Amino acid sequence: MLHRWVQIVTLAYALSQLLALLPKEQLNGLCQWMPWRTAQPITAGRIRLGLHRILWRVSVRDWWNPKSRVFEPPDTPIADSRA
Repeated sequence: MLHRWVQIVTLAYALSQLLALLPKEQLNGLCQWMPWRTAQPITAGRIRLGLHRILWRVSVRDWWNPKSRVFEPPDTPIADSRA
């Protein structure tokens, strides 16, 4: 089970690093949380914070079905999953 979490963490790290390479115009939605830093370069840390603010309600651990040993995302919208 540990190797799955290592892969998820590695993917999360790589995703923020790759998104930092995109042009600034394409990342305005992710970096709107820090308007005082608009003149500074977009870093992987700023992208990570933006993704965290968007995805903080997604409970990936609840998607794991131990019986069938697969991830099963819910059929309900994400906003309703932790209400």
